[in-house]
Amino acid sequence: MKKGNILFVSLICVASLAGSAFCAGAQNESLEKSIIVNTKESVKSLSKVLSQEKNQQDLADSLGPIGAKLNKVKHQYTAVAGDIEGIFSTIKEIASRANQGGRSDFVAQNLITPFERDLSPALITLKSKNTAAFYATMNIIDTKYNTRYGSVSLSFLLNEVNGYMPQASAIKDKDGLINSLNAEPYQDAIKMLNYLQKNETANSQIVQSVRKNFEDVIGMYGAKADNESFWGQNLENSLETFEKNLRNLKASNKKLFESFVGIINRQYTTENGTASIADMVLEVNSIFGNLPKSAQVKDPQNILISMDAYTK
Repeated sequence: MKKGNILFVSLICVASLAGSAFCAGAQNESLEKSIIVNTKESVKSLSKVLSQEKNQQDLADSLGPIGAKLNKVKHQYTAVAGDIEGIFSTIKEIASRANQGGRSDFVAQNLITPFERDLSPALITLKSKNTAAFYATMNIIDTKYNTRYGSVSLSFLLNEVNGYMPQASAIKDKDGLINSLNAEPYQDAIKMLNYLQKNETANSQIVQSVRKNFEDVIGMYGAKADNESFWGQNLENSLETFEKNLRNLKASNKKLFESFVGIINRQYTTENGTASIADMVLEVNSIFGNLPKSAQVKDPQNILISMDAYTK
């Protein structure tokens, strides 16, 4: 072979080898990029799965205490225990659907049926069967649930669903019961007392009078407590007036009494902390613990001390 041809072939071989090296480098770089992308996607997917698992655990944790409280109401009102359990099952379904992934509009649409077909009619049915059990149940389910939207009330979820619907197609919420469940204990208790007063026209003045006592107790508990003894004495007076009026109501109209207690048996948050009516009694009794028993809150029928927000 001539020298010129040898040189030409050599140059081609070198060029070929260089091209192969370049292609291998490009392929390696492409592979590295693919690995990085796939790793990021895997991490993202894993994070999503772990987040969903945590949401499900948080949901279970938030539903547990609600179920325990409702069990106490079911034990108290056995004739409607099945109705109460049905309401709780529907709420668990609502909370579970509100905890799903996917597009927000699809999640919202998936909540229409349990709200409109199941929960609203079930609440009305329970009210028609036993008003006291109804108010107690409303009290307990009036809380926040861990969902994809964060920790939110049933009212929030209802409005979230309706936000994706034409006004004319909004969920039928008879008497606005679901919409009243804002998970704001004091304000929601007042709403339910208004509802009770509206539905108890023959006893409207009685409800109004005892409600005023209730408002005084919550207001006094949240009052500035620079002087503990002075604060405790004022709260004691409010509690004893409240107890006396509740005791009289119990003697004259037990059904109305139970409805009233079912509404207010909650935990209330003020600047002085969170407490049930029973907690307030115990706090006053603790302040005057070194004094004779006559200095403690008078509650002969344990009406006040029984209002522990279903926690004991």
